[in-house]
Amino acid sequence: FNSKREILIGERSDRAGQWQMPQGGIEEGEAPGEAAIRELFEEMGLKTPEDVSLVETLEETIPYDVPPGTWLSKAGFVGQRLHFTLLFFQGDCLPNVDISGLGGEKPEFSQVKWSTFEELVPTMVGFKRDVYERLEKIATPKIEAHCSQRV
Repeated sequence: FNSKREILIGERSDRAGQWQMPQGGIEEGEAPGEAAIRELFEEMGLKTPEDVSLVETLEETIPYDVPPGTWLSKAGFVGQRLHFTLLFFQGDCLPNVDISGLGGEKPEFSQVKWSTFEELVPTMVGFKRDVYERLEKIATPKIEAHCSQRV
């Protein structure tokens, strides 16, 4: 997020019009915050502390059920529990991102932009909308507190 309380999101390269925050799995021996920082680099080329600073990994995790027929269900998943980490971007302009897919990963996004939760949630895949609505309730006061301290 930035000082305007906007979140950085990307349009999925495989699903035009569908936007999301950088995300990915937690590798063996990796803490959720470390995974968030790694995924942000792989998907957008951003690093700590050069581009972003770690604010907090949220204590609450948010579960969701995987609907039948999705690639996740075909891979054997029935649900996931998501961890979220808040990272602060120093500037308000769009950061200089690299969405080519770093660290051996394929590109996730075709473009990025700053957004609000209100703009993001309707563009999410349906089965994750409740997750992001819950995230908004948890994260907004923490984002507000962080931005207020910086004034």
